[in-house]
Amino acid sequence: MGRLFIEPARVLVTLLLLLTAAPVLAASAQALAWLDAQRQADGIYHTADSVALEPQVLTEILLARAAHGDDLAATPASIWTRFSAWAEADTEFLAGWIRAAAAAGHDHAVALGQLRARQNEDGGFADQPDGPSTVLATAFALQALHAAGVDSGAVLGPAVGFLMSRARSSGGWAVGTNISTVYTSALALQALAPLAGRYNLVATIDGAVTYLLNQRVGGGAYASDWETAHALLALMPVLADPGRYGTTLRALDDAQDLHGSWSDDPYPTALAVRALSLAERLSDPQAPPIPPAPTHGTMSGTLVGDADGAPLSGAQITVQELPELQAASLSTGRFELALPAGEPLTLVYQAAGYLQATQPVMVAPGEVTSVGTVRLTPMPDHGRLFGMVSAKDTGAALATAVLRLSGDVALDTPVGGDGAFDVALPGGNYAIAVEAPGYHPVAGSLSLQVGQAIHFAPVLVPESEPLDGTPAAVMGVVQNAETGAPLAGVSVEAPAAGLVVLTDAAGRFHFEGLVAGSYTFSLSRDGYHGASIMVGLVPSITADLGIIALPPVQESAGLSTVVGVVVHADDGAPVPGARASAGAQSTTTDGQGQFRLEGITEQDFSLLVTADGFASREYAIQLPEPGTLQISVGLTPYDRGGLRLSGLRAAQPAYEAHSEASLEIDLANTAQEAQIVRLYLEVNDPSGDSLGEQPVAPIMREEGALDAAHVTVEPGGQLTERFSWFTEAHPPGDYRLSLRAYQAFNGELLGERSLVLRILETRRIELVSVRPNPLYLTQGAVEEVGFDVLVQHRSNVPFPLEVTFQLADPQAQVLHTGTVALELRPEQTNRLETLEGTAVDAALPGAHPIEVFETSGYAPAVVHGQPLYVAPGTRVEIRQRRTPGVIAPDGSNPIDIEIKLEGKDQ
Repeated sequence: MGRLFIEPARVLVTLLLLLTAAPVLAASAQALAWLDAQRQADGIYHTADSVALEPQVLTEILLARAAHGDDLAATPASIWTRFSAWAEADTEFLAGWIRAAAAAGHDHAVALGQLRARQNEDGGFADQPDGPSTVLATAFALQALHAAGVDSGAVLGPAVGFLMSRARSSGGWAVGTNISTVYTSALALQALAPLAGRYNLVATIDGAVTYLLNQRVGGGAYASDWETAHALLALMPVLADPGRYGTTLRALDDAQDLHGSWSDDPYPTALAVRALSLAERLSDPQAPPIPPAPTHGTMSGTLVGDADGAPLSGAQITVQELPELQAASLSTGRFELALPAGEPLTLVYQAAGYLQATQPVMVAPGEVTSVGTVRLTPMPDHGRLFGMVSAKDTGAALATAVLRLSGDVALDTPVGGDGAFDVALPGGNYAIAVEAPGYHPVAGSLSLQVGQAIHFAPVLVPESEPLDGTPAAVMGVVQNAETGAPLAGVSVEAPAAGLVVLTDAAGRFHFEGLVAGSYTFSLSRDGYHGASIMVGLVPSITADLGIIALPPVQESAGLSTVVGVVVHADDGAPVPGARASAGAQSTTTDGQGQFRLEGITEQDFSLLVTADGFASREYAIQLPEPGTLQISVGLTPYDRGGLRLSGLRAAQPAYEAHSEASLEIDLANTAQEAQIVRLYLEVNDPSGDSLGEQPVAPIMREEGALDAAHVTVEPGGQLTERFSWFTEAHPPGDYRLSLRAYQAFNGELLGERSLVLRILETRRIELVSVRPNPLYLTQGAVEEVGFDVLVQHRSNVPFPLEVTFQLADPQAQVLHTGTVALELRPEQTNRLETLEGTAVDAALPGAHPIEVFETSGYAPAVVHGQPLYVAPGTRVEIRQRRTPGVIAPDGSNPIDIEIKLEGKDQ
């Protein structure tokens, strides 16, 4: 993917070639005039024939006017009244109202509160109150929060995490269980793009861009005008190279009809105005970068209880110096919090039943750093009861439930809006009841130990559903809290029922035939901290405990581990071969830029990361205790002497073997003198070994250049060099291509850029040819005929090939069938196999065709069978003539004798 941060000057140069500012403004003005004509007497726009609903149309029209620079304060009151009537019906409509109201300067505090109440524990937003989280609702909500200026990491971080977790392998997003769609993916990317400077979204945005670009159906456009506009609104802010979406922008502009609309529909018309207005804004060299350069970094970590290592969900993480910055830990104990970069800050950890803890931290711009595992000390005489109440009929959280406790302490408290509760209790014995209007209550009891954390997950049955005494069941999945991998062989014990099961290979467990009552399930496995989960069961339900994460026990007491990834600071591409060291430990990054340093003995140590062609980075690490630190390191490629390299890119991300990879690099010169440089390309294979460094041969070179390896960049100038790399028979995998610019005369390295290019596994057959030997026979002969089988292939993996052929006579009677099995090797691009001869009876003259069949599944580009030719058999007739016919016995006259030989077919 290109750089996430726009370079306005470069965008201007390219965009002016695609779409000048004047046509953009004219198209937008004409479209807005058409929209005005659709407004009815009551101020409402005509939407009966639109592909969208009225509130969707109103949202886009108001946002289009704001994007065009119109003052929304002049919008008729009837529109706002009509819009507000829809706002509470759906999160999309509510988010649209907030975005429009924020653009108009209207008060939107009440609507914003309603929106934030729809955020669930998983970080996502629901379409309606108390509903499950969806991708669309979360995308709309994030856009509204951004428009309203909400900067709380406790709100934004979980929502970003939800969208990242729902991205499909294609890079896009889907609605429900459907396949990814352009609409959903474009909205999700629009929601994430403004947060690229706060969270580590490079891989997610890269995948979304790839997906969207691959969905174009022709001429750069998408299946509909409104999808084309949505895709552009998503792609333009995150692509530094307008050439990647230029055809799509032109296709949208060309789709405008003579009346000024798109598809005679206000919805795509308003979207198109927004897209064209954004393109015009990006062409302005004075426009600020979109998104802005990162001013924040992300701090993550995992909170667990010190006594049992159990993850702490719902713990509060705040910043002592900036109390408005908050986050809450998830059910796995993990949290993320965006912090201002470069500022020394103090994190404050608070969890029910545990003593408060603090930790000094500082983050770098745009990077994700982990404090590792933070252990909180239990209160001296307390334990913790936490969980969530859900409803059997909907499966959703039950926000109307009340938790009642009696025993050593009496407690009567409603659950939170997301159905969750978390209370600290002195150690002792308790009776528990959970009640909610319209549902059968659940009751049970527990014995809480000091320092113990018990997860209580009651499922309530509606009163409309009778409790018929059918036994209940319990199920769940156990995972590694650090990696998310399923844990097999975990012992899950229910002492009250005398039952014990082991999790299967997928980490699943299941109990059946349980009578109503309360059960405490204990989970244990060697090498992992245990967990206790309490469930109040009523008849006929199956209580799904969901995912239970067990943290691994630190294997080497007193030793720490650093797990990280090293990427380019400007485009997020991984940096293989970078060197990371901490104390006496050092390693290099793999092909994905990842590294792992184990056995670090100090808690305060320096982490140094270096790589050829990059400025080094050094971090002062302070761990509160031995543990695992996760870190993302962005290295900045250095540019010297005023020469700047940027935007190294390939025409496509992957190529087959024996292909020509088309590459480009942008060069700019900020110095006062011309820069004359030599460009060299080094390629490293998937294992990191160098394939050598060679001068590049640009496809185009200006007349009078020194030679093919020299490039001249004039002062203040910029140019794009195009060149190729041939993949040859290199094995499949990810190859790092590093382009270096050297000063032409003294050899000083002035700059370097790299990219990763994938060579695909290739089994390609160019030609399968069978030729008889000899090529000719005489009719009537019976001779040995051999066959030469030639295979030309352009592959990079060995594979078997089977070829079958038939030799027939001119009357299509098969004379011989042959088969040859070959093991093709990548380095042997031409394989010739000579078969032993077979007796052929040349009974008929003429061409004897050879038909060739490839029978092992690899279709050749060319199949050739050279015929065997049989010459016809002949007999010779002799004719003679003498002149003269009669002579005298003693004559001396000469005699002419003529002999004629004539061949006749047999």
